[in-house]
Formats: sequence, C-alpha cells, structure tokens
Amino acid sequence: KEGKHDVVKARRLKRKDGLFRVITSFIFNTVSNLRFGLSVRDINGYPLMFKKEIYDKIKPKEKEYLFNLDLIRNIKKGGYKIVEVSVIHKKRDKGKSFMKSFRIIEMAFQLLKYSLK
Repeated sequence: KEGKHDVVKARRLKRKDGLFRVITSFIFNTVSNLRFGLSVRDINGYPLMFKKEIYDKIKPKEKEYLFNLDLIRNIKKGGYKIVEVSVIHKKRDKGKSFMKSFRIIEMAFQLLKYSLK
C-alpha cells in the first residue's frame, strides 16, 4: 500500500480491556463515525503516524478526550488518506485505566457539544 495513504494509525485487535471499556469504545467509535462521516474502526488506537506538515495544516483544537476524534476528522476534511494497521492489544501490566463511569459521562457531554459545532 506504499504511496496510497498519508496517515498510518493502529487499530487494536482482540482488545484486552474489560467489557465495560470495550462496549463504551464501540459506542464512541460508532457514534463518531456516523455523526462525522468517518470510516475509522478505532479512533483512539495508537500509534498514529504522519508528517509534521500534515499536523501543521489540520490544526486540531480539541484537547483531552476528543483530541483523536478532532485530529482524525480534520485529517479527513483535509483530504488526506488514512490506513489502519492491525496491532495486537495486550492487557495492561501496571496501573489502572482513568476511564471510569463519571469520565465516560463527561466524554459523552463533550462529544455532544463537539457535534453541535
């Protein structure tokens, strides 16, 4: 696929997160794709690689939860091609996820506000 894309991003296969996280991510990805006309299976999958010139042109404005969505949306609006590459997702060795119920609710409100812009 050399030369047929501008951005390469990861798509996590067989996620090793808990059921709640898998479900909320599925809902976030589905709603975001439908609302903004995207076709990305894993909006928050890392890594995401592209040239600095692209970043300078797309100028994402969002921070925190919606940064990746804003970044991908602006990449698509800029006419750049994204290819997703499957990566193996491993269970977290240390630490805990910061995505608790209250953060999911906060993220949902931010997504609603963002979608009304």
